[in-house]
Amino acid sequence: MKAVNIHEGIDNTLMILEHRFKAKSNSLTIQVIKEYGDLPLVECYAGQLNQIFMNLLANAIDALEEAVENDIALRKQNYVKSFCRSRWYIHRYCCRY
Repeated sequence: MKAVNIHEGIDNTLMILEHRFKAKSNSLTIQVIKEYGDLPLVECYAGQLNQIFMNLLANAIDALEEAVENDIALRKQNYVKSFCRSRWYIHRYCCRY
């Protein structure tokens, strides 16, 4: 164990995950805003703490990407429903049931 600066660990983790913040096809760009407070050095196992930061941030990115994918799928599904509904109304109007 040694005294470590938590901010440095978070910054290092963000640097490692930086490629995941950039937009891919049909994905979003993630903007990271760092607002660190003043923290004293913390006695800990830096590697283990950084692994926790890595897992938390990677899970958060995965959740955001999944939410975007689900939203896109939902929009496509609603478009298809709307399109089908519109065709049904047109068909019904033209055929005068």
